[in-house]
Amino acid sequence: MLRRAQACGADHSQLASVQTGDDLLSGLSFAGVHDSFWTHAGSVDNMNAILREKFLELHSQPLLKNLRNELLEESPELDIPHVPQLGGLALESITDAKYFFN
Repeated sequence: MLRRAQACGADHSQLASVQTGDDLLSGLSFAGVHDSFWTHAGSVDNMNAILREKFLELHSQPLLKNLRNELLEESPELDIPHVPQLGGLALESITDAKYFFN
């Protein structure tokens, strides 16, 4: 993958770019498009553990709040509503889930 091309993703690709950017799966031979990932059969367990770890790392950050703040810094005249309060979803439960997505 080209890191620069990944970083230039937009819209729905933005989070996928962040997730797959830099060293997400360093040391693992893999391929990915948006939210789909492939690796050799012998590396699947390792890939699953890394994806879950990076998912938690990414989604534990206040992404929408940060995006709103950045947009307002660049264009203070915008009327962007505040980000809603977070719910009670326990992101950490992904580490014990049988499947990543259902």
